[in-house]
Amino acid sequence: MDQSPGPIACFPDLPPATVSGPAQAAGLVLQAISSAAYLPVPGSYAGAIVSMVEDPESSLPVLRAVKLGSMQRGADAPAGSVGTAGNDSGGIPQGGGTAGVPVFLVVSRSQVDWLERVRGLFDDWCLLESDRDEIGMRVRLLFHPLAGSGEGTRILHYGPLDINLDSYQAAVNGHVLDLTYMEYKLLAFLASNPERVFSRDALLTRVWGYDYYGGARTVDVHIRRLRFKMGDRHANMISTIRSVGYMLTSRTAR
Repeated sequence: MDQSPGPIACFPDLPPATVSGPAQAAGLVLQAISSAAYLPVPGSYAGAIVSMVEDPESSLPVLRAVKLGSMQRGADAPAGSVGTAGNDSGGIPQGGGTAGVPVFLVVSRSQVDWLERVRGLFDDWCLLESDRDEIGMRVRLLFHPLAGSGEGTRILHYGPLDINLDSYQAAVNGHVLDLTYMEYKLLAFLASNPERVFSRDALLTRVWGYDYYGGARTVDVHIRRLRFKMGDRHANMISTIRSVGYMLTSRTAR
């Protein structure tokens, strides 16, 4: 059975194309997380891309959970840990970087001082304003060992739900769902952004595309079909947030 690496946790959202593009081109699976509370069993992620641009403080628990969880250590940074900040190369890991899974950090120019505070919790970093080619090179170098030969199957796991990004199939507890292409795209998008609420208009734009002129009713119909095909026990994984939209949760019927 294929032993592909776990997904790359992305906080607080999927990164811009300058960062996500090279990672996805390397065959990596990206999954957005909105806080450390939504991280599953410590160490279940193969790495992380964390942006400190919007809220540096909220990124600290995520950095600790991903990096230290993968090291099977406590919640505090290990004494004497060695980070990669403070060198003229802009943070390229020296001597193999830190222990645990690889973590890539994105900061703005005004946040460079934060690198010292999170020393030991990341392996490489870039400025949000950096050149696109430079960012791509850093991402590819850091996550290249996870990509392997590129022959592995990319599977996104969330609770009982498995999304095969190569065969465009989804399964619940091993049972393959009979989905249309757009049902699959919608479910895969929600699974890439679990515990995050999206309005109907946002789903139309991000799943169907900017040039789609159908109404929000389309989203409701596809959600209803997905719930039916997932079965009574797992239909509640797609939650309706009244007057807002939908989100994917780990909740199942008892």
